Amino acid sequence: QLSREVIHCESLDELFSVSDYISVNVPYTESTHHMLDAAAFARMKTGAYFINIARGGLVVEAALYDALVEGKLAGAGQDVYEVEPVVEGNPLFSLETNVLSPHVSALTRETNYNGGIICAQSIINVAEGGKPLYPIW
Repeated sequence: QLSREVIHCESLDELFSVSDYISVNVPYTESTHHMLDAAAFARMKTGAYFINIARGGLVVEAALYDALVEGKLAGAGQDVYEVEPVVEGNPLFSLETNVLSPHVSALTRETNYNGGIICAQSIINVAEGGKPLYPIW
């Protein structure tokens, strides 16, 4: 049975130590690169479940593997990986306590259609001397 209790934590360390489920939903930046390393997993509550649906570079995969094998974490779920496409032989694929899926949860008909419209409009903008709608550089 899930608790409906609201817990206020003063720090990420405190949140890690009391949470049964930890879902990572932060952007990937220089400051968040490998923010979930061996030390972070060590601070997590024993038996917790870890979910990463944000970006693979947030997690040191070897540290996640160790936390799962050692039983620190009860399980994990990922749809993003540190190296994509995923490298054959990634040890995380061998664990029954790790649920893996492709990073496709946002791929609906609507997002595919809108992505095509944005791409086409960006091409038109650039061809006319302008900028893409969402420049990445």
